[in-house]
Amino acid sequence: MSAGVRNYEITVITRPDLQQEEANGEIKKILEEHQAKITGETAMGRRHLNYERNHHQAGLYFYYKFQMEPNQTHALQKELNLKTNILQYMIKNPAR
Repeated sequence: MSAGVRNYEITVITRPDLQQEEANGEIKKILEEHQAKITGETAMGRRHLNYERNHHQAGLYFYYKFQMEPNQTHALQKELNLKTNILQYMIKNPAR
C-alpha cells in the first residue's frame, strides 16, 4: 500500500431481519470494492436503537478497522448511502 493509506474505523447498523453472516458479507464486499484492506472486524449482534430508523427499532451492529486511500472515502460513503439494508453508519479516522 502507498504512503497515502490511512487507518479508519466504521460502525455499521443493518436491518435486524437480515442474517448476521449475510449482512457481514455484504459490508465486507462493499469495503473491498473500494480498495479497503480490512484489519479487524467485530460483529456486535442485534441491539435496540435509541430511536426508530427506517421503521426499525433494532439493528445488527458491526465494527470494522480498515486501511484505505483517503480519496476513496467519498465513493464509499456514496455507496453506503444507497444500500437499503444499511440503516446507519459512521466512518472515523482515529488519528484525527
